[in-house]
Amino acid sequence: MSLAFSDFPKIIIRVGKESDRPARPPSRHAGWWDNENSLLYIANEALNWILINSGGGGESSGLAMYVLDFDFSTLAVTPILTTVADQTIFDVRMNITTPFDNTISMHVGESGNTSRLMSSSQNDPFAASEYRTSPDYTYAGISVVNLYIDSNTATVGAGTIYLMTTLAV
Repeated sequence: MSLAFSDFPKIIIRVGKESDRPARPPSRHAGWWDNENSLLYIANEALNWILINSGGGGESSGLAMYVLDFDFSTLAVTPILTTVADQTIFDVRMNITTPFDNTISMHVGESGNTSRLMSSSQNDPFAASEYRTSPDYTYAGISVVNLYIDSNTATVGAGTIYLMTTLAV
């Protein structure tokens, strides 16, 4: 399944001085461009500001979306991305497009904390729906983020994982 640009929520960017930026974003679709310091902030699910770039000279830390399609035959541990130092994962979405049958549970994280980004209680593989978390977790170094599938006896089921991250300069 691929998504068109029109499928993603729109973000409304306001422009002003840092001192004029609200303490909390007014909605999940808010952005703020600090035109004095060249800093871009985007609101997360918890209505906190996330700094997207480091400012100064237009140097952008950037934004990246990692996508993994999976189904009932996907391996028990499937890599989604390898992080770099200071990379923040601020949005995780699991879109179940075809509900799974039989026993299965899924979670997203890394070795040592396999549910850091999305636990199995934060999604339901038996219902076609989108499940979302806002972990706002920053990795100190290289780590492999995986989709973990446990107790898989499913014979049907499919979905897609989307991880939205920032990258440090």
